[in-house]
Amino acid sequence: MTQVDLGKVYTGTYLANKEVGISDRDRLGLPAYDKDDIVYHISIPSGFDCNQSYMDGLLTESVLHLGARSKFFQKYIFPEDMPEDFSEMLNNTIADALALIRS
Repeated sequence: MTQVDLGKVYTGTYLANKEVGISDRDRLGLPAYDKDDIVYHISIPSGFDCNQSYMDGLLTESVLHLGARSKFFQKYIFPEDMPEDFSEMLNNTIADALALIRS
């Protein structure tokens, strides 16, 4: 199992700001992961806390690159027990990115 550990960028401090999400995206290696054929399991540390702007910066480009909700979730496997607020922000990011593709 190949893992993307959000604990590498989360130090217990609230993560905010799209630019921080973009920077963390690079730190985690997501631009390269989007292009390979490996499936990644996302690890969300306990207490992980961010805002919608951060989530958008972190994941919008992945959704745009993969082009579909189903392809995104086939590539990146999220825990079934992820926090509800994380799940809601993730779904918002995906919907917003896919709206960009359609427009």
